[in-house]
Amino acid sequence: MTLRQVGSGILIAIASALTQCTTIGSVSISQIPEPAARRSLVTATASSPVILLIPFNTGYLDEARENFVGKCHNGAIEGVLSKHETVDYFLSLIMIQRIHLQGYCVDKVADARTHTKRKG
Repeated sequence: MTLRQVGSGILIAIASALTQCTTIGSVSISQIPEPAARRSLVTATASSPVILLIPFNTGYLDEARENFVGKCHNGAIEGVLSKHETVDYFLSLIMIQRIHLQGYCVDKVADARTHTKRKG
């Protein structure tokens, strides 16, 4: 075996070990409000590193939720899209668990009028 072949083999091993893979674990969505009721788009993201299968921040879901709800003052959030993903690095020994939340902030008064209108 030549030095060039050994070097190529090492380079391929390093390149394959440093690749990443993203897996979507779950996606859910709630009822999307009518366009006239949408005040603004609200988003929040939080993550937790996992090294050697040991999570280092187990409260990241609570952090994302608090951040998400806190962005819609005096309103309600509807049309929520939640996405949970796992990003694997270096032979899955290092991972990142990530949650993405997205929804529409709607006025409570406008929301009440819309529901009343639909019932009547």
